[in-house]
Amino acid sequence: MPEPRHLSGSRNRSRASKCRQCGSVLSYSPAAVSQAQGKNSNSLYRRWMTLCSWQRIRLRDMDKFFASFANATARAAGSPIAFLICVALVVAWAAAGPFFHFSENWQLTINTGTTIVTFLMVFLIQNTQNRDGAALQTKLDELIRSSNAGDEFMGIEKLTDKELAELHEKCEAAAKRSHAALDRTRSERARRGHRGAPQEGAQPTESKA
Repeated sequence: MPEPRHLSGSRNRSRASKCRQCGSVLSYSPAAVSQAQGKNSNSLYRRWMTLCSWQRIRLRDMDKFFASFANATARAAGSPIAFLICVALVVAWAAAGPFFHFSENWQLTINTGTTIVTFLMVFLIQNTQNRDGAALQTKLDELIRSSNAGDEFMGIEKLTDKELAELHEKCEAAAKRSHAALDRTRSERARRGHRGAPQEGAQPTESKA
């Protein structure tokens, strides 16, 4: 249950409490509270808690609905049927040009329609990309946590550009050291194999029975 946080107030002025979870603010006066204490001291607080719970449920349902709507819209916009529908609309608009004498209203129709659709799709696609990116980062963090990789790579998407560049340089230096060690190992194995190979022109010795 969220706890109220007093924003300001005195004994003579009205007070306000803010819910730390939903952000709703309850304003009340000490006189009204003292008057209500004789009947039910917690009635005002219980009503506020009910309001906060209802607002949290409403916000959670709204987030779920918008996420489902954004996913469905993104999938529909990337389908072949949506592309064919858009092509058909453009062809119909171009074919209607001679009937409207290629007027400004005819041009304004396609311009306004595409502008509105593009403006709305920006937010839907951005919402989908944000959730996909967050899910991908969470999966990568879990893989890093469960493997032998460095834990400092967890949450690097929150770093600044300079910090990311420094981390990238460290990764490049570590990769170069790994490649150099691998090249040395391969060269040592090649030298050992060359030393152990029989020389040209050498006759194999026959074992005497």
